[in-house]
Amino acid sequence: MKGQIRALEILTTRFAANGISAYALTAMEAAGERLLADVVAINEPDADLRARVERLGGRVFVLPMRNRDPIAYAAKLARIVRDGGYDVVHAHGNSCTLLTEMWAAKRGGAGIRIAHAHNTACRQKLLHALLRRPFDRSYTAAAACGNEAGRFLFRDRPFTVLNNGVNIDRFAFDPEARARLRAEMGLAGRRVLLAVGGCSAQKNQRFLFAPFVAARRQDPSLCLLIAGDGPLLDELKREAEAQGLDGDAVHFLGRRNDVPALLSLADAFLLPSLYEGFPIALVEAQCAGLPCLVADTVTRDAALTPHTVYLPLEPDAWETAICTLACRDAAQRADGADAVRAAGFSLADTGAALVGYYQTLINEKKHPLKKLFVMTHNMAGGGCERVIAQLVNRYATEGIDCTVLTEYRHESYFPLHANVRLVPLTAGGKCGMRDVPRVYLRLRSLVRREKPDLVLAMPEKVNVWAVLFLAGSGTPVVVSERNDPARHPENRVKRLLRHIVYPMAAGFIFQTEQQAAYFSPRIQKRGVVLDNPLELSRLPESYAGERTHTAVTAARLAPQKNLPLLIGAFSDFYRTHPDWRLILYGEGEERETLERLADALPEGVVSLPGAMADVTDRIRTAGMFVLASDFEGMPNALIEAMAEGLPVIATDCPAGGPAALIRTEENGLLVKPGDRVAMANAMARIADDPALALRLSGAAATIRMRLDGAAVAEKWRGYLEGLLG
Repeated sequence: MKGQIRALEILTTRFAANGISAYALTAMEAAGERLLADVVAINEPDADLRARVERLGGRVFVLPMRNRDPIAYAAKLARIVRDGGYDVVHAHGNSCTLLTEMWAAKRGGAGIRIAHAHNTACRQKLLHALLRRPFDRSYTAAAACGNEAGRFLFRDRPFTVLNNGVNIDRFAFDPEARARLRAEMGLAGRRVLLAVGGCSAQKNQRFLFAPFVAARRQDPSLCLLIAGDGPLLDELKREAEAQGLDGDAVHFLGRRNDVPALLSLADAFLLPSLYEGFPIALVEAQCAGLPCLVADTVTRDAALTPHTVYLPLEPDAWETAICTLACRDAAQRADGADAVRAAGFSLADTGAALVGYYQTLINEKKHPLKKLFVMTHNMAGGGCERVIAQLVNRYATEGIDCTVLTEYRHESYFPLHANVRLVPLTAGGKCGMRDVPRVYLRLRSLVRREKPDLVLAMPEKVNVWAVLFLAGSGTPVVVSERNDPARHPENRVKRLLRHIVYPMAAGFIFQTEQQAAYFSPRIQKRGVVLDNPLELSRLPESYAGERTHTAVTAARLAPQKNLPLLIGAFSDFYRTHPDWRLILYGEGEERETLERLADALPEGVVSLPGAMADVTDRIRTAGMFVLASDFEGMPNALIEAMAEGLPVIATDCPAGGPAALIRTEENGLLVKPGDRVAMANAMARIADDPALALRLSGAAATIRMRLDGAAVAEKWRGYLEGLLG
């Protein structure tokens, strides 16, 4: 069935009439066709239990050697998991011995492994303590029948409470069944107390005899029914006889299949257990509208009606409560079913909760990235910073908790989504070598405290420190190379350190194949080449009208961009094209040098207006875009110029960014780096050949489809989440 969830339910206690088995079976039945589940049992179940599983389309695997031969048990269980191809493996138990099931499920390839706590104590206390640490690392999801059971098994780790639902219509008070069964058992006119559960030390039925004997002295009409089988049944019978309680006073009913009728017959329900996870029998009793006397060792989460009273395990307290217990009439008892339904303990609620829980885990497995840290130097502007802004803004709208951490304080040049935090790691305006330990130790402290799923570091100048200082933190670090790795970082010591620390990173994102090829095969194997996302919503439509005689570029005014070459090539071009102008958008340390070169040409021919937030609007109608860089990663300015339909010229420079975008003569022109003549000639070709310019323009604009921001961001997310999976 399309959309059906495949699950394996593993029962680590006997598959019989007990709470764990009841929960698993009723939840499977309530889930209906949405769930197809097989069951692993440690014993051969009764025919009716096996039939209930098989009617749902499931299979029962019997592995009786769990305690006798856990290694063989785990091996067979792993084989079942592997052969079954389950979406979810769900193991039910009471202690850290669930490590066996979690380990086997992992060996079998199960990506979702649920440990489900069903009790607030266990008998194997030493083994439970010894297995604690490996158990905590073994499961991928934690569930519990109640808060106290969850805290017992998972301590301060998160867990999900899945209610133990009951068939409300079946267990609701039935006056006809009450009258019929009382007549059959000769209990007409008697005050009947009922205890339901396996006869075991945990259920503590023996405790009831002393207060019952004392209460019966005051009210001889009292009788006690004990329904259930177990290893202590014969011992309980002998104890009752020793207390002078004959068959008229105490009825040992054994295993019964008419518990709903017994609950209607009874006047009160008794639960003296030493410990419980979340007792289904108590929910059933409350559904029948019974007053319930419960040991204060049992979770109070199970009190669903005001008629449930918790008592210390002291005979006098129970004697008094039994003697003063007011019987409820039929009209009063009818409200029990409504209370249980309102509390969310119907079978429909249980089935929906289980399927919803499974589906949530499946969805989270597909998209496990919930909290992302991005570490960078600043957000002052630039291609790397633009990519960060585009990624986190999109992820924030998808519900991912995103934090951008910077080495020093600076406002973001690019707008950030309201849900994206910008956290500077120092109050200063720079991060020198002396500041590195303080800044990155604070990063480590934040990571350990806030526990992001992953840290994405970029550009190169922060990558080395992020990997080094987060080593051993337990949080994977992914680095993104944004430039020519042979030249960046510019510090040779840092480049050497990169070769030492990069193997500790969880993953690597490269912009080009040429970038990736610089690194060792081991790193290449763990890395991926991904484009920069193009945020189309912030770009104007590509321009199809008549273009101005203007050549433009947008870049940091830095040596890498080789803007002196561009001005030189343009001056050569200008001699034969005096009606053209050159505009250099950007800011940086080479401004004075570039202004002197511009002054060598007539006034107004070359202008440097600085960095402009609306640069994409300003260049939209230009005649060409020219990139003269000596080396580049994946230049965002070139991408945006192409998306706006500008004819483009770029150097075919390391680390291959322009060549990854431009197919020369098809959607742009590539020239040899540093070749002034070739660049001037390329400008002339576009200026002199309108047909060429138009063809390059139309082909360049198709970059919009390849680099669509949503699609590229999804590829980034897919890679990051693949590392988490």
